[in-house]
Amino acid sequence: FVRNPISYTISMTGLDYPLGFGVTCFLISIGLSLNFILAFLRSGYKNVLAYILGVGGSLVLLVCVFSPTTHSGTTLDPVHSTAAVLFFILIMAAVFLFCFHKRRENKAYLPLAFSMLAILAMTLIVAYIMNILLDQRYGRTGLVEVVPLQFIFFFLFFENYTDKLKSETHEKKKIKA
Repeated sequence: FVRNPISYTISMTGLDYPLGFGVTCFLISIGLSLNFILAFLRSGYKNVLAYILGVGGSLVLLVCVFSPTTHSGTTLDPVHSTAAVLFFILIMAAVFLFCFHKRRENKAYLPLAFSMLAILAMTLIVAYIMNILLDQRYGRTGLVEVVPLQFIFFFLFFENYTDKLKSETHEKKKIKA
């Protein structure tokens, strides 16, 4: 079930292990949705657009499960590819909005916000090069999926389960008290 992400995309693994692919995507979708909601609630962040982008993006991932790609030019391939790209754009946009809003509380959020944009841009450029310019002759790489996902997972972990990104104003108030 585990494949080298340099040589295989998550979807390519799903061709051989459809049940594992479905379960993995479902768990990623639910995990991201719940962690977005937790991060937003814990910080008092009330931007409706960010909620829609985060949870909606997570749910778009399920479209990938129900429109499997065969990488052979079937009618579902564009649906699958579009859903995958839309998933990353929506998720990264939600994290960007959240980090950009939180930059006033902690300076560390501003570089995180722009890191999200940089990773998204690099992901889209690499995906474009692999799929359009190289005409898929040189294979596909799962790195365009794994790198952004890991960045988001690490960010949400640090935001929700550690004190590393606590607001500087909160810390100053604690010291004065």
